[in-house]
Amino acid sequence: MQRNTVFANLWVPVVYVLLLLSSGASCSVTYTHWPDTAVNGGPANVVQQLACGGPQQPSCNISALMSACDANTGCIGFSTNGSLFSCAGCDARSPSSSGQPHSRPARRFATPDATGNNDVVQGTPGSCCLDKAPGVDLYLAQRTPPPADWQAAVAGASMLFASPEPGICFMPEVGNGFFGTVVSSASVYISGLFNGVCGGTTKARIPSTAAISVNDFQLVASALDMLNGVYRRRYTDGNGSTVEQRFYAHRVMRNILVSELELLSGSAATLNLSTLFDPSQQQSYGTECGSLATKDLVLDAPSSVGADVVLYAGRMVSLGDEGEVFRLSIVTQNFTVGGARTVVLSPGSVLSFISAIATSIEFPGNNATSADVSQRALAAFDVAQATGSSALLKQHTAAWEELWQSRVEITSRSDQRTVDADQAGNLFPNNDTVIEYDLALAIAQHYNSSMYYLLSSVRADWPGGACPGGVATLGGYEGVLFFDMDWYVMPGRLHGHPDLARSLLDARYDGLPAAFQAATVFGYKGAMFPWTSAYLGRPSGCCSGTGPYEDCLEQHTAGDVGVAVMQYYHSTGDSTWLQAHGWPLLEGAADFLTSRVSLLSPGVYGILGVLPVDEWCDDAATHCLTKGINNDVHSNAVAKVALSFAAYVSEMLGYGPRPEWQTIAAGMKIGFNSTGGFHIQFDGSCTDCLAPNHYVCPEDVLYLTYPMSDALNVSPAVSLNDANTYVPITCEENAGMTTPIHTIVWLQLGDSARAEDELYRDMYGACYGPFNVRNEVDLHANIVGGKFLNTHFLTGDGGFAQAIQNGYLGLKITSSGLQWSPTLPTGAEQIAMKGLYFSGSLLDIAATATTLSASVQPGNGMLCLVDANHKVYNLFPGKAIVLPLTAFALPGVFRSCGTMQ
Repeated sequence: MQRNTVFANLWVPVVYVLLLLSSGASCSVTYTHWPDTAVNGGPANVVQQLACGGPQQPSCNISALMSACDANTGCIGFSTNGSLFSCAGCDARSPSSSGQPHSRPARRFATPDATGNNDVVQGTPGSCCLDKAPGVDLYLAQRTPPPADWQAAVAGASMLFASPEPGICFMPEVGNGFFGTVVSSASVYISGLFNGVCGGTTKARIPSTAAISVNDFQLVASALDMLNGVYRRRYTDGNGSTVEQRFYAHRVMRNILVSELELLSGSAATLNLSTLFDPSQQQSYGTECGSLATKDLVLDAPSSVGADVVLYAGRMVSLGDEGEVFRLSIVTQNFTVGGARTVVLSPGSVLSFISAIATSIEFPGNNATSADVSQRALAAFDVAQATGSSALLKQHTAAWEELWQSRVEITSRSDQRTVDADQAGNLFPNNDTVIEYDLALAIAQHYNSSMYYLLSSVRADWPGGACPGGVATLGGYEGVLFFDMDWYVMPGRLHGHPDLARSLLDARYDGLPAAFQAATVFGYKGAMFPWTSAYLGRPSGCCSGTGPYEDCLEQHTAGDVGVAVMQYYHSTGDSTWLQAHGWPLLEGAADFLTSRVSLLSPGVYGILGVLPVDEWCDDAATHCLTKGINNDVHSNAVAKVALSFAAYVSEMLGYGPRPEWQTIAAGMKIGFNSTGGFHIQFDGSCTDCLAPNHYVCPEDVLYLTYPMSDALNVSPAVSLNDANTYVPITCEENAGMTTPIHTIVWLQLGDSARAEDELYRDMYGACYGPFNVRNEVDLHANIVGGKFLNTHFLTGDGGFAQAIQNGYLGLKITSSGLQWSPTLPTGAEQIAMKGLYFSGSLLDIAATATTLSASVQPGNGMLCLVDANHKVYNLFPGKAIVLPLTAFALPGVFRSCGTMQ
């Protein structure tokens, strides 16, 4: 695979090249845009103040600020209040007001400490202290271009580059679906490993063995190498020596975590290293971006198991819900707590710090002794060490390149590189500066980063599920599973990696016993998948089955799981999995829904007393949060679809008809305003009484158009009425969940202008820093809602993936095939997908403004493409067809040719 063609001109919305049209000359300095942010290091870090942007002053001219910053060698950026900054004040900042020394690199937004002070953590060389500053935007200069050997990857959107590095909250993660860690974080997390019991469970924090820092050398460049699944840092000593540090969670050997150093140039280099590894977990590292650094693990004293290699064996602090002991072992180099180590690198040499982490939940039934778990960790460590640094890295990168065989490619138009700022999301308000940036490249960078985080959090051989914070963080979600996994994350991987989508569904299958038990506790039958679930699907809240709020009253997850099973089957045609795992999920969900519905009137059924998906509902008026409302449109809709599909599968698999399921599905109430021609949220809800005091948040009615319009037979006219009614009153806070749905809905309705507005909001609203780390909420001061950090929002990454795949590529899963109706993003010449999986075959598809092309990859089965006029085109393996859009009626539908009779 050629690295410069894997992501052909694919797009980050935070990086721009500013074009000074007013002066007639262009400037090639790259700036990173940080809305509502300033460098906060005290007066010492202001190197120049222009008379603009303040009270009674004219607005600042972005071009003038940039020119002044370019001319000042101490300037690392500027803000829209006229200040030009250096990092000097930040780097020299004193300990926090709480009197404790700072122990981590700068984080972007400060949060109150125990004394109520908003501390900004001291920066490290090469980073700046960035703090929230409502109404002020910051532009950080990237004066140093990427290293020469990184530039092609950066230009091709397979690498994201930063100089300086952001703070810890917006650093990327490295993960392999089994475990992961945010680079420079003190924590590692394993998917599915929890500490505590129902009512107090959290994904278990493991001290990171990879948080190794290089001291004395200067950090000059950092990059997230998405193609190879590696985070890279470049250091220099000022005397010709260059060192690269690499972090990765091995994709093949799932228990292996690596940090390594290589001398790229210069003579022998002496490096002073330090680590955050703290097996006692007594040292406090503060918060992990809004989540408390908890002590979940007790490790025994280390034992030597080789030259400079030690073993830590331990167990979770708490027993499990059923009295289980959850064990964990770490094998690593003997790097003392908080200690320093001096190493010498010779030219071309690589020094690897390898760790192996194993846990008892890898054994069937958690049936493992401490010796069993330790032996597993030792065996993994020995294999990795024997493999050697070079081969270990090659094996890892080859596995990542294989993952990227399924990818989206967006080619930019050279004649549409310049966009007026006000038309591109009001990036530069109150001035008429024109910016030049490659829209197609920006989309590609966002899509690729979302794919990277999704791939880092899921693997085929470990059905641990995916929490909204991904594998590497708690993210404010305690690591538990929500409906986000079924609705956002799973579909985001379905078209390219059905094995990973299946792994997420298998997490639900493994949770069936807990779901049956939960239904019993609540007084129902079948499988009631909890609103939040932990180890093996066990509920993390509402342990008694009664009470207010989401854990007790938000009860649509069983229906969501049913819809997810339907999507997976219609996309893959995997009848083997459907019978073995899909059918038990469907049957359990259908039995629960049958016991949960109420007969409202003859032939009409509904679900009473639930909390709607719209969690911003007015509890004072409806008691929606404390007692629940009746006939939530989403809860009823997913119940209708799940019951109908379960009845269909029962007959298809030879289990006979299920007339009760069919009757309830046919009679399920879906609230509708016949006068306005749009759906209503729940009984008693209204639309004209919502604004300006209420917003729909995150989403509900528009889920009926995407992804359920085919199953519910929602007409385009009703979808348009729903969109016109609810998009204007949807909260802006949760851009990661709402804007992807809006993007897809508008594109399905043929309104590309409004779709593009939503896409910009998806990229700019709640995505931060050079590594495109998503936050659930939009932190901008003008956005109504919470202002809390829950970064690495994997739900948002799944949403963005769907916005591109199911929006601009126009893929739509239906019962009759895979619909295809692409729309070119502004600035793109072509949008394509390589390795699109459908019905057991891999396709390559592409669209331009005038043509469509499609082919089945060699070695796959034949498929058919049918246009809207029922004209059939045979797709033979290895033979591409190119169709002019003037002769092909959209939408097209891919089908198995055996279904054409």
